[in-house]
Parts: sequence; C-alpha cells; structure tokens
Amino acid sequence: MVRNIQKGGLILNKIKRTSLVVFLKRYIVLFSTLFLIGVSFPLGFWNVREIVFVGVKNDTQLVNSTTSFIGESIFLVKSSDLKEEIVKKNPYVKDISLEKIVPWKLEITIEEHIPLYISNSLDSCVIFSDEGYKVEEICKDCNEQCLERASTFSGIYLSSDTVVSNSNSMIFFKEFSDILQILSKFGYEGESISLLDGIATIMDTDGHIFVFDITYDLDTQLGRMYLVGEKINTDLIEFKSLDLRFERPVMRLK
Repeated sequence: MVRNIQKGGLILNKIKRTSLVVFLKRYIVLFSTLFLIGVSFPLGFWNVREIVFVGVKNDTQLVNSTTSFIGESIFLVKSSDLKEEIVKKNPYVKDISLEKIVPWKLEITIEEHIPLYISNSLDSCVIFSDEGYKVEEICKDCNEQCLERASTFSGIYLSSDTVVSNSNSMIFFKEFSDILQILSKFGYEGESISLLDGIATIMDTDGHIFVFDITYDLDTQLGRMYLVGEKINTDLIEFKSLDLRFERPVMRLK
C-alpha cells in the first residue's frame, strides 16, 4: 500500500516536471490575456463609442461628420479618413490631429482656417483664409448679399473686375500679402482692396488710400513705400492718398 502511494507520488512529480506542464505554468497569464483580447474583438469591446472635439465647440456639423466612425474598431480609424469626412461638412477645417484613448474613445483636435478676405468679383462671393485658401463660396450672382455679408465680416473686403481665384486659392494672394505687410510696418491696417485692370487701391482703417500696380514691378513700388513711409512717420505728414506706381510717388495731403 505504502509502495503504491510512493509510486503514485513519483509519477505525479514526473508529470509536473515535464516541459509542457512547466511551459503552461510559466505562460498561463500570457495565454489568458491573449485569449481575452482575442475574444474582446468580436464582442466589440474596442469599438468607438465616444468622439470628443478639442479646441472647438462640438457643433452639429462636426458631430454629424463623424457619426459613421461610431462602432468601428478604434485600431482601424485613420486620421486621414476622419479629416476627409470632417472637411466635407466644414470647409473651415484646415487640419486635425487624432488621439486614440483605449478602449473606445477618440479625441480630435481641430485646426481651422482663419478667414481674412471676403471677395466680391464678377459673379461670385468667396471667403479666403489668411493663407489664400478658398474656404467658402457664399453665393453666385449676389452682389447685395455679398455686401451685406461683408458688412459683418472682420477681415478685408476685396472687390475686383476679374477672377481672383484659381481652383481653391487666391490668384493675387502673395501680391496682396506683400502690400499689406509693408503697410502694417508703418501702422496702416488694410480694410478694403479694389482691383481694377491690375491696379490695386487699398484703403486702411483710418481712411488712407494706397495705389499699386500689382502686374508690373511690384517690388520696386514696395521699396518706394518703405522710403516714403519712413519719411511720413519721421515728419508726421498727414495725407489722404499715396500712389506708388510712379518713380516719384504722388501724395495728396489733407
């Protein structure tokens, strides 16, 4: 009887020492974890349940643009796909960054275009960003409606007798930016631009008028503005308008 018990104990110890049993004991936690993870996917444990927007209000357009991602595996959601859907609903969105908070939450940080120009040209009314990107076409054949919108717009009103946009960007964006930049150096903040036959007439917030030819040697005209601007500030000259198209700029005094 005692021998049988001892023999059984030896067999049990031998089994415990076998490589398979030792292996299973060593990795049972890992196998259990992998099993639970594997089961969690078909059960939808990692599916997106909540989407939060950072940096902007959760407005209806943004929320509606992302509803199709609810229920999708959090690991399969791509920021490029999200951006494509969001921009369709809100063209003011410039870029997004996506943070995945496991197991089922998405945080989306929105970077928006900053509207700077409202353009009333030919038959369309368009808003451009501070980088010259076309963010919104307000209407077509709607001069009165465009003027009404411009009256509440905080940027620069641009009227033109020609097309000012090419695809999704402003054609003369660099020229206008260079002009506004040098004007700002001397304290003149642009309020409106009138473009007629390539001649840009800029009015600032104090009623000063500046005239440039943006189709011919604009750099030279900007250089003239720099020299004249310094003299105006030094001598405290009060003026109504300044035409930079000529070698000797034409100034109308108050």
